[in-house]
Amino acid sequence: MLNFIDNRNCLLYNLHKFSELMTIMAFTWCSKVVLEVLILHLLFAVYSCGPREQFLEELHLITLNSRHTLAYFKFTIISLNKSENHFNFFPNALGRVLNAYNVTELHLSLTQGLWRSQIWPHYAPTEPTGAHLLATFQHDTAERTNTNWNRLVHSLSGLFCASFSQIDSTRTVTPKYILFANGTRNIFSNYASMRYGMLPSENVCTENLTPWKKLLPCKLNRGLTALLNPRRLFNAHYVSLALKVTKTCQENNGQCVSANWKLVQSVTAVLDNYNGDWSLQNYFFVPIQQPCNIAFKSAVIVQVKDLKSSSISKLSASRVKVNDCNMIALDSGRDLFVNELSLKMDDVHPVTPCLSRLPVLLNTHVLGVGFHHLTLMHRISNDAPNEMIVLFSQTIPWIIRVYFHTLTLTCAGEKKSFEILHYEPAKNRLKPHYFELLIQVPALSVCHLQVNFDKSLLRWTEYPPDANRGFMLPAASLLYYTPDFKVDSDAVSKALNFSQKNFDTFKKPVQVYGESLLLNLPTPDFSMPYNVICLVCTVVALIFGPIHNVTTKRLVLKHRRELGSRVSLRRLFAYFKRNNVECVSKLPVQEEQTN
Repeated sequence: MLNFIDNRNCLLYNLHKFSELMTIMAFTWCSKVVLEVLILHLLFAVYSCGPREQFLEELHLITLNSRHTLAYFKFTIISLNKSENHFNFFPNALGRVLNAYNVTELHLSLTQGLWRSQIWPHYAPTEPTGAHLLATFQHDTAERTNTNWNRLVHSLSGLFCASFSQIDSTRTVTPKYILFANGTRNIFSNYASMRYGMLPSENVCTENLTPWKKLLPCKLNRGLTALLNPRRLFNAHYVSLALKVTKTCQENNGQCVSANWKLVQSVTAVLDNYNGDWSLQNYFFVPIQQPCNIAFKSAVIVQVKDLKSSSISKLSASRVKVNDCNMIALDSGRDLFVNELSLKMDDVHPVTPCLSRLPVLLNTHVLGVGFHHLTLMHRISNDAPNEMIVLFSQTIPWIIRVYFHTLTLTCAGEKKSFEILHYEPAKNRLKPHYFELLIQVPALSVCHLQVNFDKSLLRWTEYPPDANRGFMLPAASLLYYTPDFKVDSDAVSKALNFSQKNFDTFKKPVQVYGESLLLNLPTPDFSMPYNVICLVCTVVALIFGPIHNVTTKRLVLKHRRELGSRVSLRRLFAYFKRNNVECVSKLPVQEEQTN
């Protein structure tokens, strides 16, 4: 088990801050009270360096079989037996929000792109497209939980510069079931205090990455955080910003005496391979200039072709082999800044495929044309040699009219029944549809889950901007347990002693997501008001001049005698005509003289 926080680094950090204060006080008047305050500050700094908090940072670089590279950043903060309102490494802004609304677990993700589970192997947790938010609150009434949920989404919207405030009752559901490792199911004891919201059309940009990075102890430009270059990340085929907080509280008489916190921030990106000698600076376009001194461990984990190659043997790195996957780990606080990591292209690409896809995959598509008599089809494929028990869940907006009696499950041409079926019908403009199904998928087979639906007509005020693009349907998900021989980031971290035994004491299920579908609803002609406005403005502009002249000018009647003294047009034309004739008559004379 790892010892909590590197006391040497923590003491050096606090002594450095203390020396800065002493330098400032040396040029100013120093009293006895000020010296006592500085001494107390030093004592508190030494006390805070006890075994109370831990910060780890990892970067996994894995070669995929589609000429892409997976970059998986993972930052972990663990805080044990500490006061509920005191934070050192844990972000203060986030901690106060969670305490204010009695949140015990929070899972947040902002994702752009689609994880191609049919091609890419499973190594790191994946997230669905858009913004997703899952929160568990302390035991309370449903009304109080809904109030805390509404306040939480507004607070997180401002904290991460995202549109979480749009998650209202029409985009919120309450999960009910959970799946255990032995395949049994049970009603989740805390389901009444859990809320799940989604925004499948949410975009991810630099405005979301900057506040996400500021939650880390080393902020923006130290350690592995400096490699999070927006120019590189947002050109990826798939990028996901995720945050997961878990809080366990030791209560005394119903009050939280000490709380254990665990915060995991991760960035998952699928990047194009770099052609040339491989290095971090060439790959992420930015160098790492300074290490994160308060990190207990900071490592870059790279999948290589051969552990005995010449370029790898020169590195002072830890070497580990997990299920035929060759991994090296370099201490980014020591080796990486002395000699920049540089490998030959042959050492990294190509790599023998040692990672495997998940055994059960999910694909979603729509059958039919038009707005009526459509079918939502889910294809669940099981490549495992044994039967798999999966928990299927999906949220469908109220704008889709689902016919529940048409819900059927077919496996290998045979109609199957559901082990558990939980369905919450939608209410117009109040709540969405919600499905939870426990399905037994036979070995080496394909199951089809389908339900019929129609599209609704909305009020013209209910259409979002760019309504002709369509509406995004949230992705469906499968929750199940995989065999133990699977290789993923947790297995590699465990082999390198990066796992935290205090929290990782039970096996976790994997969650697979389908595609987020784009549905076109009957949309009115929003350009008609624009055309009418343009036509009216044109007509008004044309008739404004004559009407203005008629209404502002005064007509005065005059006699013909008063107009006789003026030069008439007839005389003016006669004058010009006479002059033209004279000029033409002189032309031949000039020609004769010239000849």
